[in-house]
Amino acid sequence: MNFDWDTMCIYSGRCSLEMIEQDLGTPYLKFLDIGLHVIFLKDSSIVYSQAWYAVEYKKSKWIDFDSLDYKQKFYHNDAKFLVSKNEEVFTLRHQQ
Repeated sequence: MNFDWDTMCIYSGRCSLEMIEQDLGTPYLKFLDIGLHVIFLKDSSIVYSQAWYAVEYKKSKWIDFDSLDYKQKFYHNDAKFLVSKNEEVFTLRHQQ
């Protein structure tokens, strides 16, 4: 990443804005419903976010996180993933 961060949060499309903001402890202004959100924090402030929306899945490349139910949180020292590609879908599996 070309930015400094300490926490990576991943939220499925099943998470509401209220759930995300409560978990982050800060407002999330880029929220659109029904999508996968990846948010990077530094000192509890959002420094980068990206979302993939269900309506876009068949239009372009997208990312999926293996075994994501509602949310996952990773810290800089444990955010290691194995990446596999199938067609235009990149799947990330957390490596412990």
